[in-house]
Amino acid sequence: MSGPIADMSGLQRDMSGPTTDRSSLQRDMSGSIAVWSGLRRDMSGATTVTSGLR
Repeated sequence: MSGPIADMSGLQRDMSGPTTDRSSLQRDMSGSIAVWSGLRRDMSGATTVTSGLR
């Protein structure tokens, strides 16, 4: 009986692997989105500076 149960728990562990990968990928994507929004803020700040110079 312990054979199939051990296999099943191993399979569940394998299945939780891609889930972990996916959540870390989402974290990476949200991180790059934060970087991108920060870059846009920097660009808008530079635009304000250039318009102030003009």
